Amino acid sequence: MYKLIYLIMFLCPLTLLCQIDCGVEDICIIEFNAPFNKNNTCDWLNEVEDAKIICINILESPQLQKEYKITTVPTILILDGDIEVKRYLPNIMLETTATKEGVQEVVEEILFNKF
Repeated sequence: MYKLIYLIMFLCPLTLLCQIDCGVEDICIIEFNAPFNKNNTCDWLNEVEDAKIICINILESPQLQKEYKITTVPTILILDGDIEVKRYLPNIMLETTATKEGVQEVVEEILFNKF
């Protein structure tokens, strides 16, 4: 019995970490970043309306970095459910190219297209 419990405890976190649960009807904005680039964090993401915000440290979640093919940080993904709608990559200074207004426009466009 103990072996079964240990097996479940070991396998469950691995499967949970390899997936981001955005929900079928939800719009998610995911910021992938790392502590070495903390000066270029998108603090304004919390001001975007009608979307779930998820911040992921690629050093703590290398499996998600691999799954979402993140090569530079900060990278911002906008997902409609599990479908990637938009990807913002950083410039050469590792600064985001996304703006609050631009991200909000993408979210509003997704919402508009659902009607």
